[in-house]
Amino acid sequence: MISSQNEPLSLLDVRKKYLLVFEEGCSYRNRLITWMNEQGYHTNRIMVLDSLEAILSYVEAGIGISIVSHHYLQHTGHLNRFTLYPLPEKVSLSHIYFIHHKNSQAAVLLERFLQTVKQK
Repeated sequence: MISSQNEPLSLLDVRKKYLLVFEEGCSYRNRLITWMNEQGYHTNRIMVLDSLEAILSYVEAGIGISIVSHHYLQHTGHLNRFTLYPLPEKVSLSHIYFIHHKNSQAAVLLERFLQTVKQK
């Protein structure tokens, strides 16, 4: 979870901020709202934005909080723009599934992609 670098927050402060998220159906949105509800921090202060850069800009401006991949922030050089808050694994880990027909040409490309990912 991230907030403005200039405004570190306690979980109590979170209720005063907007949750900056994508449209319904986004797994990050669902995990953040579910986790906050489980912690007893129910909010209807949700602001839907249409790009990751917009979410990052609003967080940086102190308007709200969001969850963003640590890997993304690190590899794009945005890590130092925010205060980071670790979340439990059930919120922070994502599972990605690839479904394909085993006899399709795409299966060969997918297999090469998966081999590349496994090497890293």
